[in-house]
Amino acid sequence: MPIIGLTDGTPSIKEIGRIRKGSEKEQYKPGVNLDYFRVTFRPDETEMQNAFNSIYGNEPRTINVKLAYDVWDDNLFFAYYTCYLKGGMLGQANGEQWVYLRDYRTQEILIKGGELTETGKAREMKIAFDENEPVYFYHSERKKKDIPVYAKPEGRVALMVPELGRYVYLTLLTHAKNDLANLSGELRDIFNRAERLGVYPSDIPLVLSRRFEPVSKPAYNGEGRITTEESLVHLEPHEQFAKLAIGFTQRKTLEALTPGQPHVEQLPEQPEDYAMLPSGPEPPENWDITPGPMFDSELMPENNAQVEPKEETGDKDTPEENKPQENPVFSYVDLVNKLNNWAKMYKNQEATTRHRNLLASVLDTTFDGNEAMRHKFTKMVTGFESTRDIPDALLLAMLKTYLGVTGWDTPPTPEAIQEVKELGSLLNLEDSENDNDE
Repeated sequence: MPIIGLTDGTPSIKEIGRIRKGSEKEQYKPGVNLDYFRVTFRPDETEMQNAFNSIYGNEPRTINVKLAYDVWDDNLFFAYYTCYLKGGMLGQANGEQWVYLRDYRTQEILIKGGELTETGKAREMKIAFDENEPVYFYHSERKKKDIPVYAKPEGRVALMVPELGRYVYLTLLTHAKNDLANLSGELRDIFNRAERLGVYPSDIPLVLSRRFEPVSKPAYNGEGRITTEESLVHLEPHEQFAKLAIGFTQRKTLEALTPGQPHVEQLPEQPEDYAMLPSGPEPPENWDITPGPMFDSELMPENNAQVEPKEETGDKDTPEENKPQENPVFSYVDLVNKLNNWAKMYKNQEATTRHRNLLASVLDTTFDGNEAMRHKFTKMVTGFESTRDIPDALLLAMLKTYLGVTGWDTPPTPEAIQEVKELGSLLNLEDSENDNDE
């Protein structure tokens, strides 16, 4: 049995850092709004900070994320007017009334859970909230006057970064009303779409981004309003997921409108998890790779059924219909198109020497140490023989999304290995036919 009040709480995971919009505060001066995210980590999470910086650099404008929780509550999205003292939070309001309030001098709780405490009742405190009414005053020796302190909007969103390879989260912080309005609407859309698609909200790959947009704000002289450009925050489903979801809903709509009719339209290819490789030990020298079937035979269209190649006679005049046929399922042209599409997910991400060596090792193992075959294969699908020359985004797409290598010590998927071997056999077949034609 749980200990009531101690071990009966809601599920939670560890916060390891913060994602901020502004620069660090200076003495007597607030930080300025940046056009990129300033990401900081706990002092004991230097490994995660180094992993993050190696992927995104020090000034990221977009970050791949997922929601840390599937329930819409304050753990996922905290949005209130807040006021703080050195001792912690002084007050919290929902825009209409105080939810929590302490006396800034005695620290006594006046309002809790939206209701007056006995102390609050005795002092005849008001629960109604007014953002233009000061919460308290403090005396400034530098300015020689009392300074009012107001409650300000505060928003926090708990987000996981899949590239880090851990079930931990970073908290996005913002105090801008426009950001809070954007995030609230975008989160509601994410939850609605998750329900329609029958998935959990935290399963949807998202992109956290900054972009400049016109913002209306009070003029500096206090007279009227002006429009300026500011870098705002957005949280949207990843482009590849959006394409897949749109295709799925289109098919469902057609099925509903024309029941009983077959629908064979091609849905977009679903990408693998786009998580970057977490730091870890070097891969083992020998992987136990057991190739498996690439496609479910029950789902494979009849016109894509594999054609058993007939024995070669070595006769260059063999009729075309008697020549071994290429298996259309494993057409390398399709793979080239997929790799180029997947590469868009890794735009502006760096493929390190370790990534390149790992890809070379995977392909060498697949081709039983045949380096020449590895060079022919990479030349066929990327246009470059050596892994040293493959563009960063294309190499990461090939290693992570196609081969499914999601960790330094994780082997590629048997399905991917099987397809690579099939494509390699096509290369051997083409070379054999070219030799016969000479």
